[in-house]
Amino acid sequence: FFYFFAMIKGFFIISAIFALLSVIFTVFVVNIDDIFDKELSAKISHKIPASVKNYIDSNEALKNLADFKIKRKNEINRKLIEKRIHVFHNGYHTNGIELDLTEEYLDHGKFGELLSPKIGCKRVFDVEDVDPSTPCRVFSEIGIEIKSANEVKDGDMVFLVPPDMHFIWPTIEIGRKMTVPHVVNPSGKEVVVETLSIDPRVYQLYNFFNDNEADNIIRDAMAIKDENFRLKRSSTGTKDKNISSTRTSENAFVTETPTAINLQKRIFSLLGMEYKRTWADGLQVLRYNVSKGYNDHYDYLEDSSGPDHNFDSSNLGTNRFATVVLYFNDVEVGGETVFSFGNAPDGTQISSKEALARLRNNHELYNLVESSGIVKGSWEEVLVGECQARLAVKPFKGNAVLFYNQHPDGRKDMHSKHGACPVLKGQKWAANLWVWNGPRYGYTTTDKFGRTVNKDKLGDKPFKVKLTARNIDVPGAELFYKGQFWKSWDAGTEHKINSYYGHEWSARVEGKVIKEWRINQMMAEQTILLAKEHLEPSMEELVFSKE
Repeated sequence: FFYFFAMIKGFFIISAIFALLSVIFTVFVVNIDDIFDKELSAKISHKIPASVKNYIDSNEALKNLADFKIKRKNEINRKLIEKRIHVFHNGYHTNGIELDLTEEYLDHGKFGELLSPKIGCKRVFDVEDVDPSTPCRVFSEIGIEIKSANEVKDGDMVFLVPPDMHFIWPTIEIGRKMTVPHVVNPSGKEVVVETLSIDPRVYQLYNFFNDNEADNIIRDAMAIKDENFRLKRSSTGTKDKNISSTRTSENAFVTETPTAINLQKRIFSLLGMEYKRTWADGLQVLRYNVSKGYNDHYDYLEDSSGPDHNFDSSNLGTNRFATVVLYFNDVEVGGETVFSFGNAPDGTQISSKEALARLRNNHELYNLVESSGIVKGSWEEVLVGECQARLAVKPFKGNAVLFYNQHPDGRKDMHSKHGACPVLKGQKWAANLWVWNGPRYGYTTTDKFGRTVNKDKLGDKPFKVKLTARNIDVPGAELFYKGQFWKSWDAGTEHKINSYYGHEWSARVEGKVIKEWRINQMMAEQTILLAKEHLEPSMEELVFSKE
């Protein structure tokens, strides 16, 4: 009996020791994957006796303990922060993923690095001197860059932007409105962005600026005397300025006034871009009188690329990326911004021929067309018809319209074609800013990889200007630089000068200053004109006496 009891006691002691060792081995095996890589884990696990493994596999309690240990360990090391977000590619709102965020996403500055592989976001262009593994940037749906999971809420949408591209507002659905608190209207009104079209990407901006800003810009445009920037018949093109019969507005460039700079900065902020004055053409102020308009066209430039600029934004070049049109007054009838490929508000789109027939059958509206002087069969009449049958944004003071000229990968958006509907009653004052995806034409060069880059970085070196000084009809004039005589400048002559941004020039007759210019536009080639018609009345008698 004693011997039998000793055997039973020994069996329980051995069983207890064996069970304890089993637990230790189980915990150790469970932790291996958390400590070592999988290959090393497999090697170590292989050394554990098969009898122990079989015992663990056959013991339900130990298996449950192992599962619990794994789950607990994962919760400790990768604790969920109770935020599920929706991740999309830049400018799109479909084919994204849902992602439960963990503590590692809280690490400031690594949000893009961690999210990029989730949807395969990477640089669009591979260039030898740029690290191809640079992560994508993360933006909110209103264009705010996000650095950490701390900056998102449960259910938020985020958009991954390749490091060589720029944020594009998601469209989501027509009629969707978003308040933009980081874009400030000086009057304190909320700026609201509404999606008007998904393809092309078009958005209405409400309360984007106040009445004082609108009035200031119009006043500044009217006050410009410089021939390069004063209000005059609009031209087309970048390299060569041409007067076009299909663009009948007047325009001026207001670039350096406090109001103009503030509006430009506000537009860059809305676009989710850092403000760089060399990435925009300057604020182009437009006046449309009755019957005046601009036939449908693209803002994306088709100029031929060369050693000074690569215009192909789909291949390392730069071009007009986005356009924002600001409306400075209410227009009684006409003056809309029309999109050739945009559906009408009811979702329909009819042909130009049907639109023209519909216009001619609308007797009340067509009476305004005829009284405005628009000729039957002209491009103006055809455009008025399209303005009634396409997506057309009506001008209201304080509002603006945003549209993109490029796709998220830099390709030209062939559906961004648009026009300015002729004014049928009243007058239209507006302005537009063309924002580029990099340095704009005029002070650029292309590097050895074909990229468009700044020729002279603003602030590092003076910006060089090839200046043409042309005297049309003022006799006996002399050209001065900062009060010092430069050259004789008689009627009918011109001088080619290497000047710089900020230089001041003047024309004198008999020692009296009759005209002054300041190079305040960063354009590589500029012209100053001296003509009788541009002189102040007080100077006319002096000039005429020389004749």
